[in-house]
Amino acid sequence: PAEAILAEWVDGADILYVGKAGPGSKGNRGLRNQIKEFLDFGRGLPPGHWDGRLIWQLTHTDELIIAWKEVPADEVNDAEAKYHAAFVADHGRLPFANLVQAR
Repeated sequence: PAEAILAEWVDGADILYVGKAGPGSKGNRGLRNQIKEFLDFGRGLPPGHWDGRLIWQLTHTDELIIAWKEVPADEVNDAEAKYHAAFVADHGRLPFANLVQAR
């Protein structure tokens, strides 16, 4: 519903979601599979994960850009938490499709 989208929308933000992916070994899906599952979910396939699901409630999702930054595997969780904290410091809340703040 439009009301739910508007309730989560962050005016003035260019970032809609900040997430993380492990290196892809020892049972982790890795970035490539994480993005594939995310896009598959947007195409109506069963989700591999629920992260960022609010994105698919938007129109013009074909115009969105997926970007990433590589960090050492042992810093992934800390990096996500720092990006969330910085976004909250700038905008007063998490990005649109982030429902839980990383710690």
